[in-house]
Amino acid sequence: MSFSEIAPGIIVLGYLVVAALGTLGGKQRSRARVLSGTEATDDLQATVGEDVAGHPVPTERVARAQRLHRSGTRLRTLAWCLGVVVTLFWGQLALGLGRFLLVLTLVIVVPSVLVFVGSLVGRLRRARGGAPANPSWVWMFGGGAGLFLVVAALALTVNGLAHPLGYAHETRLHVTDSYDGTDSSRRTSTVSGIYHVDGEQRTLDRASWRGPGVAPEPGTVIDLSVAPLWPHPTATGTADSVLLLIIAACAVVPGGALLIGAVRERRTAADTRRSPRATTHSERGES
Repeated sequence: MSFSEIAPGIIVLGYLVVAALGTLGGKQRSRARVLSGTEATDDLQATVGEDVAGHPVPTERVARAQRLHRSGTRLRTLAWCLGVVVTLFWGQLALGLGRFLLVLTLVIVVPSVLVFVGSLVGRLRRARGGAPANPSWVWMFGGGAGLFLVVAALALTVNGLAHPLGYAHETRLHVTDSYDGTDSSRRTSTVSGIYHVDGEQRTLDRASWRGPGVAPEPGTVIDLSVAPLWPHPTATGTADSVLLLIIAACAVVPGGALLIGAVRERRTAADTRRSPRATTHSERGES
């Protein structure tokens, strides 16, 4: 049984695991809130220690609630990361690397950046007027997009350096079809063919030709490098590696900015939720 035949089962199993981890994490966080007798909140640290009526909660219950809350948060974070990996795998398998990156840029990356930047501007305006901070989905959405971009950039960097540093898998491509676009201003040269990796036959379908000279004729056999990390992009020359590194650089900058912004937004939201409770505590002490 080939990899392409078992890939759909891997995708379905991956999403089932994501759903199970997310559900289990949510239940543990809910149990933590019930155990501590606190109101529902994404920041248990801001509320543990007293119940909604202001009565102290026993220390053992608080400690147990905190452990459950941390465990649930880890499970939900793991579900997010696994969901990103499964979606990457599915999209690349269905569309190919080039089309998949284009779709991600247009459908996920650009809207994520716009939504997150807009939320930050809105938070500044609400902060001036004393309004509540942004809801938790904002920093989760921005953080998820940032994590995706950083992970993708890391994989692209490793694959991009594989060819020039010599740790890519070397094989031979048997060209079955090609198109020479050197005389056309609207189309690039492409090449199709068959190659083998670890005894498994794979196909290259109308991949852009960035090797030296014009695209090889059908029947030609050329050297081909296969990157070690999924989705295992191929390279026929240094230009292919440079392109991967350029894409990685373009992804890591907005990804890092989104992650940093999400962390700051998360801390700001937590501080905002703590401030009113701290004020209430001080007023009770004075009374």
